[in-house]
Amino acid sequence: MKHLLKGTVLSIALCLVVTLVAAPKLFAKDGVNSTDTNTTTTTTKTTTEPVKTTSDMKTTTDDSKSKTATTTKTEKKTETETEAEKPKSADTTKLNPEVHQEIERKKLDATKKPLCEARKDKINTGIINVTERSQNQYTRIDQIFTMTTKFYTDKGLTVSNYDALVATVAQTKAAAEASLQTLQAAPKLSCDSDGTKADIQSFLNVRLDKQTTFKAYRSAVKALVDAVKTAAKAAETTTTQGAN
Repeated sequence: MKHLLKGTVLSIALCLVVTLVAAPKLFAKDGVNSTDTNTTTTTTKTTTEPVKTTSDMKTTTDDSKSKTATTTKTEKKTETETEAEKPKSADTTKLNPEVHQEIERKKLDATKKPLCEARKDKINTGIINVTERSQNQYTRIDQIFTMTTKFYTDKGLTVSNYDALVATVAQTKAAAEASLQTLQAAPKLSCDSDGTKADIQSFLNVRLDKQTTFKAYRSAVKALVDAVKTAAKAAETTTTQGAN
């Protein structure tokens, strides 16, 4: 009887031990499963809700910039087309002292006339100075020509093409003198003229013509001087050799 009772107690104790050992594992397993279920549910919800990533935000920003740039280009193009459609003024030619050109005669408007009046005296002084300098240049070249021909005659020199050189000088001298007279006859600046700007360019054109004719005249005289100098040296050498 004692042995039977002892065996029963041991059996009950063994069952309790097994239960205590197995229970935590069961609870832990249930916890994991519960966690997995919650995680799955959370994942499902997260997947269902749309989330904007950094790439999506960048794409949206780029699209916005592209639209803004396109709008700006369209506005600029419209402005350019508008400017092109505006009628251009007929008086668009600029004064140029280095180019022979013609400018349409047009009276100064009310806004430009005061500027003309403020600069008129200075411009007219410049015109006078150009005319005086041109006269002095012509006089110097003419003096050199006269002295050269006199020297040639006084020394009894001989230049084979002397007559041709003198003829060229005479021709270029006539052209230079004519351009000088035209320059001297050029009208002074008047702000009441029917073409003030055209008058200024006309004077610049005459000045260019004067420069061209004076250059030709000077070159012709220089050619004559060089020929006479060469003849003078040759004559001097001949005289020296004859004296020896």
